[in-house]
Amino acid sequence: MTKVLLLPGIIAPAAARYAPLLAELPGVQGVPKDLELYRDAVPPKGYSMATEIDGVNRAADSHGFDEFHLYGHSAGAAIALAYVAAQPDRVLSLALDEPAMDFTDEGHRTYGWEAFDQALTLPEGEAMAAFMRLQVADDV
Repeated sequence: MTKVLLLPGIIAPAAARYAPLLAELPGVQGVPKDLELYRDAVPPKGYSMATEIDGVNRAADSHGFDEFHLYGHSAGAAIALAYVAAQPDRVLSLALDEPAMDFTDEGHRTYGWEAFDQALTLPEGEAMAAFMRLQVADDV
């Protein structure tokens, strides 16, 4: 049985995003894993990439995955990339789809992460709207 952990982007719940795909993949034990950011009603105190890495470990362990294939989309792809850097011995293969971050200075400059960082400092009701606006063209 092929073991796969699937991480979504920041917006879509993992089950909604991956259930139709997994239904078409016989022989795959696929685990759609929501981001730790949404584990509780509010983000965990001290939330960081380490929080997400720990969450991937917990999900893998709870399904008996000593080694597994890892797929991530958007924020999930950035998390998957960080996970492989931290736990390379557990990942058999890595697939990234539109990674939100590659953790390089060049990527930070190219993709304007300062604007995203600023959006996160806005009041709760405004932060998500600003975050979403940064991801679409000005005329949308």
